[in-house]
Amino acid sequence: MTATTAGSMVAGVQGNTTIAAITATPTLVASLLFFFGVVCPAVWSRKPQRRTAAIKVLNTLIGRSSARPRASK
Repeated sequence: MTATTAGSMVAGVQGNTTIAAITATPTLVASLLFFFGVVCPAVWSRKPQRRTAAIKVLNTLIGRSSARPRASK
């Protein structure tokens, strides 16, 4: 009986756009903080040291190696 009650509650919540918006808000906030706190400084900083540090953090967060392969000439 508990599973039936929980199932009907979940079905009722899925149709409510207000609940959907409230549950999506933390993900949106975290994504915006990541974008403006890491990605933008990596692209727009005038200081090469700051750009390098931001790119290293970005690569660490997305799980990429910080060493880039060099093109052979």
